[in-house]
Parts: sequence; C-alpha cells; structure tokens
Amino acid sequence: MRNGFIAAWLALQIALPLNYYLSDDRYDERFAWRMFSPVRLAGCQVRAYDATGGAKRPIDLARDLHVVWINLMKRARLQVIEHWSGDWCAARRTEGADPVLQVDLRCDAPDVSAWAICAGGPPAAAGVPAVYARSPLCADTPEACFARECGDRDAARCFTARCQRAPLDPALNLCAPGAWDP
Repeated sequence: MRNGFIAAWLALQIALPLNYYLSDDRYDERFAWRMFSPVRLAGCQVRAYDATGGAKRPIDLARDLHVVWINLMKRARLQVIEHWSGDWCAARRTEGADPVLQVDLRCDAPDVSAWAICAGGPPAAAGVPAVYARSPLCADTPEACFARECGDRDAARCFTARCQRAPLDPALNLCAPGAWDP
C-alpha cells in the first residue's frame, strides 16, 4: 500500500511537468522544471484597444484590472486574457454595442540570448546595428555575423522575427464568435 502511494506520487511529480513540454504554450511554465528557464526571464508588453466603430482607442488596463492580472497578461497567460476579454465584451454588449476588442501582446522570444540582433533593443538605424561590433556571439566581421543571423532582412524586420513573438494576432477581434477557438 505504502509503496503504491509513493510510486503514484512520483509518477504525478513527473507527469505534471511533462505537460508543459508536450503542449504548444511555451509561456505557461506553472508546472515545468524551470530552474534555468529563459522563458521565466522573457517579458511581454500588453496593450488593449477598443476598436468599436472603427476608431482604435487604447484601454487603460490598470483602471479595469488588478495589477496581479495585468502581470499575468504580461507573462502571456492567454487564459487570463481570454477571461478578461469575455467579461469586457459582455459588458459592452449589455450597453447595446457590437464590441471590437484587440490585444497587442508582444513577448521576448525565449531564446533571445542566442542572437546578437536582440541585444540592446530594436535597432534605431538602417544597416548593420552597432551591437555586432561588440558582440561575443560574432567571431568574424559584424557584416558577416549580421548576414548569418538575418539573411536578406533589414535590421528592424530581423529584430521582430528573431527577438519577439506575438502569441495573439493583434488584428483579431477577441469579441467575435469563435475568436478563442483553436
């Protein structure tokens, strides 16, 4: 009896973290083995917009939500955004509106430390960013290192592709029927 309990407990301790590694949501590490996780350090910026009637107006999340919920949104917890958007849309429907809610969620890619282009934020000028001249990731010329990382993309497009992720489509109307369907 006791050995069975211990075996079941150990199986549970192994099975729960495996759920993270087998799922598609790379930002939800609640039950993962994450001692050295780069995802834990990645941050997200979240902005919500009321686009009802065609005009896009920013929503002050701090006015509507507790800071804990905003912080969970900034950790790309899509379940929190889904629940909040459902409440927001329902409240607007009771006012007689056909609401349009858009959320722009931009997150650092979990592997940003592997790319020189990600150091120092988005490039401000065209050409090869200055970060390549001082990057320990570049063994050859800055131009060759930039070309290896970015190919034929310019610095701004390369930064967006390599360093940021958008777990939600920023143009999606979260109030539309089926918006959260897989």
